[in-house]
Formats: sequence, structure tokens, C-alpha cells
Amino acid sequence: MIYDRPYMRDENKSEGYTAITVLMLINLAVYIIQHLPMAFDSKFPYEYFALTSDTLPTLKLWALGSYAFLHETASLWHIAGNMILLFFIGRTVEAKLGKSTFYKLYFTCILSGAIAWLIFNTNPSRVIGASGATMGVLILFCLLQPDGKIFLIPFPFPIKAKWLGWATAGYNAWGFLTLEVPGHNSTAYSAHLGGMIGAYMFYKLYMNPSISLFKPEVSIETPSWIKKTTNDISTKFKVNMTNKKELQKEVDRILDKINDHGFGDLSDSEKATLDKAKDLLKK
Repeated sequence: MIYDRPYMRDENKSEGYTAITVLMLINLAVYIIQHLPMAFDSKFPYEYFALTSDTLPTLKLWALGSYAFLHETASLWHIAGNMILLFFIGRTVEAKLGKSTFYKLYFTCILSGAIAWLIFNTNPSRVIGASGATMGVLILFCLLQPDGKIFLIPFPFPIKAKWLGWATAGYNAWGFLTLEVPGHNSTAYSAHLGGMIGAYMFYKLYMNPSISLFKPEVSIETPSWIKKTTNDISTKFKVNMTNKKELQKEVDRILDKINDHGFGDLSDSEKATLDKAKDLLKK
């Protein structure tokens, strides 16, 4: 899987763990822990942390989030598929949003996936896995870079991200209507669709973009009621574009701001500086 990466600083200069790294480590640690009770024929942790139809009646509200960190132990593909998708697609989305905003997106998709599954599943059953969250991350990637090229192994030709988004949504909608609703399949298509809907609502309401999925460029503006009322003195900084060292220092400051607050918090001058720096720093 190959795609266009956004402009970002050298990864060797990044500070701390990325959100992707933290989430992957938690998922892998929980997956290892899940195997321990099996030696004693215990139902832990599924009994307490999986999402079930009686989660709300029994007030196990933590399961609305904890289910996404459990995976089936009978097959490695369940967790492997989710972590591969999170690693390859999530890095680009996190670079666009910043760490804190990415966490908000991820847990929004977890919650929306849980709600969607609970609405359509009332019989005794359970759901686990990060698929709702990772599907949401994929959909947001497709919204942010609709015309980005993606190579899917083993296909020898690239496809645009927006078509991958529509295909993923269509496949899960088909699975939901023909398999999950009639009760013929154990895959939680409703949770997948819920995660996708959560990502779309996050994109439309929280990020407030000005253009649609079908246009090649994305402009992200933070809603006026979220914006800070005080002026950020650093946004008025004028950088000498001919001084490469000074330019790199300003770019690093802007990237730190993206990491902390997201791309939508940048001023017009900071966005312009990043655009100009792409070409100047390559020389």
C-alpha cells in the first residue's frame, strides 16, 4: 500500500511517541494478555470488556470503548489487518490532524461504531476489534486526500483514495444488509459503518471543511466558536525565506503547532510558509 505523504519534518526529529505508535502498542499488549486466561478456561477479559447487547442495561459503559482493544485470538489476521491499516493510513491522517486531534477522531469512531452495533444487535452476542475505528481513519484519509493515489497489493495500478472510500463503504453496506441483518454472518458490519459515519461527522462538524469529497484540494477551518480569542504572537513572525536555517526553524515551529493543535489551527501566513518551504528546502 503506497500513497502520497504530506509534507512533514524528518521523523528523527519528532518528540515522544506518535498516537499511532501508542495505539498499536496498547492493542498488541492487550492481545498478548488475552491469551493468558485461556490456560485457565476463563472468559476474562471478554466477559467484562467486550461490547454485548446487555452492555447498556448492565451499565458496563466502559465496554463502549474497551471492545475496540480486544481481538479474536483464534486468528492472527483480525488484529494484523487492523494494525496494518492503522499503520499505513493512520500516519498520514495523524500528520494532517496532529496527535491530540487524531485521538479525538479515533475514539469518536470507536464510540459511533459501538452505538451503531447496539442499535441493530439485540440478540445475545458480542463484538470486539478495532475495525470500526480503523475504517473511520481510512474514510477520513479519503476525505482529506480524495485524489491521492493508492497502490493496493496485488493490483498493479493505483486508484484514487475517494474510490477506495466508496468501495469500502459499499462493501460494508452490502454485508450489513445481506449478512448481518439476516443473521448469516458474525462480522460486525454495522460497527464498521458506524465508525465510517463517525469519521464523516467528525470531518463535517469538528473540522468544518469548505469543500467536498470530490474536489482535489482540502481546506480545513476550525469553527469560530472553537478558535482562541487571543492573538498568537508567533503567527505574525516573518521569516527570511532566503535563510535556509531560519526557514527550517520556522517550519519546525509550525509542525510542532500542527502536532499539538491540528492543521486547522494554522494561520494563512503559516500555511503559505509551509507551501513555499516545500520547494525551497528541497534545493
